[in-house]
Amino acid sequence: IKYFTTMERSEALQKLPQTHHEGLKILFERMKIVRTHPCYAFWFIFWSDMWEQNHGMKVFRGEEMAKLFNPQHSTAICYHFMERDALEKKVITPKKLSGFITPRMLFSLYEHLQKLNEEHKAKKIKKESVK
Repeated sequence: IKYFTTMERSEALQKLPQTHHEGLKILFERMKIVRTHPCYAFWFIFWSDMWEQNHGMKVFRGEEMAKLFNPQHSTAICYHFMERDALEKKVITPKKLSGFITPRMLFSLYEHLQKLNEEHKAKKIKKESVK
């Protein structure tokens, strides 16, 4: 945020921290999460896109579902990584989403997360061995 007031030349952009303080705060919190680890980035994108593409569907209607899936809520699943068993027990089954979020979809999600994690570990090991 300091960049806008110290480095930015555009007057409109210089005012962003005052005019959109909360929005910038949320933006930078999201960036912090996705930059932490490739798995968190993928998890965030997967679940926030799930909401964005489907929030108009009957299965996603209501405040309870919005709190669980809408990235505008800090309680949204996109901010809280879960192992598959926990996800199925806490979200999929009790919210009656098993027909919408299928076992095949979950298998693909967690398979990709595992692949990302292995690639991340390999890069980290390679980076450390160069030092």
